[in-house]
Amino acid sequence: MKIKKMMTMLEDVKPYSKGTATMWTDPYISKQLLDMHINPDTNTASRKEITIDKIIGLICEISDKPFGKVIDLGCGPGLYTEKLAKKGYQLTGVDFSNNSIDYAKKHAKQNQLNIHYICGNYLDIDIEEEGTYDLVMMIYCDFGVLSMEEREKLMKNIY
Repeated sequence: MKIKKMMTMLEDVKPYSKGTATMWTDPYISKQLLDMHINPDTNTASRKEITIDKIIGLICEISDKPFGKVIDLGCGPGLYTEKLAKKGYQLTGVDFSNNSIDYAKKHAKQNQLNIHYICGNYLDIDIEEEGTYDLVMMIYCDFGVLSMEEREKLMKNIY
């Protein structure tokens, strides 16, 4: 019975249609998401540390400007920003979740890392106003859930 109801609800959903979910701003849900991000034993919300280290290593290996300026769009709790900051890069992290940004700021302060964090929608910030970057990164699945219009807006903003 529940499956039929769910299938009925999905009949009108169009690909890339905008949802109404507020998981990043809902206090309870965003807390659960943060807990999943910082859980080192799962690849559910973020990758395991060994995978994050490989990605950071690849970024450092192919970087034209070692120790350059990097902006991480959808940075979550700062797992990648902290690792790059420890390697000498200048970091800005942007995320929609207050819980994630608060965690990232506290963790960076505890580790004496100078990372600029912005709580907001990366589709709405003026990246150019924030500065010029050598690398703009968006890791995990953020780009895949954007509508075609949002993708175009983001790419123009990055450009």
